[in-house]
Amino acid sequence: MTNLRSSLKARRRAANPMQEYDCLPSALRLWLQDAALPWSAPSAKRAWRNAMKQAGGCEKRAMSHMARLETKSLQKDAPHVWGDRYPGINRAAAR
Repeated sequence: MTNLRSSLKARRRAANPMQEYDCLPSALRLWLQDAALPWSAPSAKRAWRNAMKQAGGCEKRAMSHMARLETKSLQKDAPHVWGDRYPGINRAAAR
């Protein structure tokens, strides 16, 4: 099922998404289990590498960084999906 109202980019995959997911680090797969957004394996891996670099290799801090990235993305997309009056939208952060 596709969410056609989202402003997030949709891309076709050439590779096997399950195989890509299985190759992710276990800590990232654990984080993705509770993620609010449908992260692709390549984008999650790219964000994780950056998060690990910023966290100095600490997986716990990298997970916090990933959560902040996801929150920022949700705040940006929420007005497009649910409208400006959706509860919990920080309008300043969404712009």
